[in-house]
Amino acid sequence: MVPGNTVSNVAMIIPPFIGAYLLISYGILVLSLIGISIKVSLAMRYHTGFLSPLFEFHAWWHILAGIGTYLGIVFGADARLSVLGYKTKIKFWKRCFPYLVATDPLPH
Repeated sequence: MVPGNTVSNVAMIIPPFIGAYLLISYGILVLSLIGISIKVSLAMRYHTGFLSPLFEFHAWWHILAGIGTYLGIVFGADARLSVLGYKTKIKFWKRCFPYLVATDPLPH
């Protein structure tokens, strides 16, 4: 790398055409998922059977995103406290929901 060059290393590793390709691929994926969601919601509008809640994909997205966010916070806190020298243990409430228990810092 030439001294004084302001181009980042990441920009040098990923050529511009790959970035454009990824952006276009992501756009096509999103549009495809929107189209599938519209088709399913139109089909499910006339279906009122007992399985219809399973096809509410946007609601499932929020449920699973919330669970993932909660687990990320718990395990991130575990990693942070471990680095700070605390002894941590992950326990489960009702054998389903993890939570973190931290004890006194370990002696150095």
